[in-house]
Amino acid sequence: MSFYSNRAAVRLEMGEFDGCIEDCKKSIEVGRANRADYALIAKAYVRIGNAYLKKGETEENLVAAIDAYEGAQMENRTKEVERKIKSLQVKHKKAKELAYIDPEKALEAKNEGNEFFKGGDFPKAVERYTEAIKRDPSCAVYYANRAAAYTKLTSFTEAKKDCEKAIDLDPKYVKAYSRMGAIQCFMKEFHKARESYEKGLTIDPTHQECIDGLRNVMYKIQSGDTDDERAAHGMADPEIQAILRDPVMQNVLNDFQTDPASAQRHLQNAGIMAKIEKLIAAGVLQTK
Repeated sequence: MSFYSNRAAVRLEMGEFDGCIEDCKKSIEVGRANRADYALIAKAYVRIGNAYLKKGETEENLVAAIDAYEGAQMENRTKEVERKIKSLQVKHKKAKELAYIDPEKALEAKNEGNEFFKGGDFPKAVERYTEAIKRDPSCAVYYANRAAAYTKLTSFTEAKKDCEKAIDLDPKYVKAYSRMGAIQCFMKEFHKARESYEKGLTIDPTHQECIDGLRNVMYKIQSGDTDDERAAHGMADPEIQAILRDPVMQNVLNDFQTDPASAQRHLQNAGIMAKIEKLIAAGVLQTK
């Protein structure tokens, strides 16, 4: 076993990786036949894994290296090899994802999703848009399209995540803002919807969906109707919570109850006025 093990080490240093792997396998075979120490057999498996990695971190070599390291763990478990396996599993996952990327097939899947969407088969649309994303995860359009399908399924949380991803990929993609605003309207997060539509209009002041959406959400905000669900969404918003915890704003809100004249003076401060408007839009502060 020592002969094959030592020659494998030399071959590894010389870059003869296939020869190294062959010698390591022979070393393991001889070692098992002679009941060698488990740690020695594990060392041969580790050297096999190292050789595969030195051949290049292709998907095939990564799989072979992981198998070799797992073989080592079966013989003699160590934390160092365990860390190597976890690291390689992450790399392997990324390698598989990269190997799967194909923009042309992504476009085909997107077009199929569009047909399912038009036909009202929204679960199938989600499935095809998901395939498009896997084939080309850098395209904001595919996330926005899947968000639209999720919205039809009332899966608003998933739809919001997709809009956020679309905006992250392309901050100037106006349709992502308009779809985000629509989702936030459905969720009665009117203060957030207004911000989404306004952001979209700063990019394209003529975007009709954003214009119509902003008009609609402003009507809902200005109607002043009480809505427990809307207020609950507002109270769950960290930004609204921060405003309500602000000692200055607490004094302002108290003045609205006890000293209207002082409250009016507060409204001359643009920063305070903006926060008041946000509380009203969130349904936390009622105007009637």
